[in-house]
Amino acid sequence: MLWLLACATDRIPPRALAEAVAETPDHYMLVDVRSDGEWNGGHIAGAQHLARPGIKERAGEIVARPDQTVVLVCLSGHRSRWAMESVRAAVPNEVIDLRGGMLAWWTAGLPTIRETTDTEPNPSKE
Repeated sequence: MLWLLACATDRIPPRALAEAVAETPDHYMLVDVRSDGEWNGGHIAGAQHLARPGIKERAGEIVARPDQTVVLVCLSGHRSRWAMESVRAAVPNEVIDLRGGMLAWWTAGLPTIRETTDTEPNPSKE
């Protein structure tokens, strides 16, 4: 039973994360572990991108203040769960993941941003 409770506490639902970040944005560091293409298709504002391939070697690049909770984000929650072990070994912070990943975030109707490049049309410049 304790294992079940422990597993439940290291995942945060999309709406709960959105509310928590809105209330105390400096308390959370969001790290998106999806591929470059997935990241470019839309991500949570303020998130950092650290693609999962190679995260075991690059987890030390996550530099969070001691009081910050690191929230891992992927598409469905599987890659972020896999990445938790490597990130927890590299940083002393609390590390949790977004339950259901970006699919759950989008299903909840929560906002994302999309980066544009020079080769993509930018509606604000037209």
